[in-house]
Amino acid sequence: MSVELANIHTTLRFLTKINERGLQKTSQDEIIYSSFNSKTKEEANKEPLSLFSKIVNLITGKYLKKPQRILYEKKEGVTGKSKNAIRERRLREDTCYLQAVCLALFNFFGDFSLIQPKKRTNKTADLPRIHCIMFQETFVDVEELINTIYPSPVDCDERNKRSMLRICAHNRLYAKQNYLLDVLRRCGFFFESTFPFKTRFTIQQERVNSIYYRNKLLLKKEEIQEMGKQINQFFCEQSKIRINGIYDHDDQVFEKFLHEKMPIFYDKFSKIRLQSVN
Repeated sequence: MSVELANIHTTLRFLTKINERGLQKTSQDEIIYSSFNSKTKEEANKEPLSLFSKIVNLITGKYLKKPQRILYEKKEGVTGKSKNAIRERRLREDTCYLQAVCLALFNFFGDFSLIQPKKRTNKTADLPRIHCIMFQETFVDVEELINTIYPSPVDCDERNKRSMLRICAHNRLYAKQNYLLDVLRRCGFFFESTFPFKTRFTIQQERVNSIYYRNKLLLKKEEIQEMGKQINQFFCEQSKIRINGIYDHDDQVFEKFLHEKMPIFYDKFSKIRLQSVN
């Protein structure tokens, strides 16, 4: 790199001498009264300057050029420039849709209540928080249980506090979803899932690819996302109407929504209800 800089310095000195000679030659010549000759001299004076500026811009631009930032193509349904941002939003949407489907399945067996999300966003789907569930005459305050297992960080520096709060929020989110899946297993469901790599910061989130009930395929990945999106929107709209956010066992409003908006899936759920009774 030092040799290249030395060569650049030598080239600049050489061009500077050429430039100075051209200017001196023009200044020492006698005044030419002809308009043609004066125009020719003016162009001859500008030619070394233009050549000098072009070479300097070429050399300095080669070594001082700023690296261009690579922008990834935006995917449908998410807004973001970086690859990690797109991936995080995709995973959050999958979490919203899976939770909505799991709550719809659980409603055939028990009661649950939801809390309206604190923050609304246009980038991803809103995620209502699970507050309580009622299953087999057992009441569980899921919100309090998860907050007790994963408390908010107290003894930490201001520099690391934001990161610790983000890790705690992820742990609570993943723990709620894994707990809901465990409850559905008690109801007779089986999940074909994958798990991410283990880290020392957050727990592993179970990512469901397909849902089975009594050894029969019920929903695939595409179906989970398709119906989960509609059910999640229904929960978000109902959170503005239902103050307490309670959904009783076999909720009639929710059942009517499934019958009108998703008749194919409603038939599958009806079979689940008959099998659960038998």
